Amino acid sequence: MIAIRVEDIAPNGYALARAIVRQRKTGRPVRFELTEQTHQAVDDYLKATGKVAGEFLFTPLIDAENLFRQSGPPLCPKPPLLLARARQRKLYF
Repeated sequence: MIAIRVEDIAPNGYALARAIVRQRKTGRPVRFELTEQTHQAVDDYLKATGKVAGEFLFTPLIDAENLFRQSGPPLCPKPPLLLARARQRKLYF
């Protein structure tokens, strides 16, 4: 997921044609341009969601706090090859 805030690309409530964000790892500014189609899609998205400055542009689709507290089968089962190798080595997890 990309951690872009609303004010990064739409400081006045409407998407800018060009924006600058800082890379998390290096801290360097990165410029990018929005195509007209993306510009319109962001404007429509902001209207539909009511997002304002200070919020992340994209919110996660899952509840991160309860991701590992669920009951039932795991969200990501262990791959069969990994399980087969663990059984060969008599490792169980």
